[in-house]
Amino acid sequence: CDMTMAQFSRDDILIYQGREEGREEGREEGREEGREEGIRAFILDKVEDGIAENVIIQKLRRHFTLDEKTARQYYRRCGK
Repeated sequence: CDMTMAQFSRDDILIYQGREEGREEGREEGREEGREEGIRAFILDKVEDGIAENVIIQKLRRHFTLDEKTARQYYRRCGK
């Protein structure tokens, strides 16, 4: 595009900024949803393999950088 910022109207600039912010929010939400899906799959796989709860929680903490409380919450939600 050969247009410069001076050629955009104020409204055009605000619309563009809004679109960019919306895209970024969508990417962030997608990352979070993807992370939760990954955690859920990880837990289900370990449970299916018969891995003990405390081992799964330690692996969650290490692989997903979770604190103990959060790892246990994920396990309770997904592992049972």
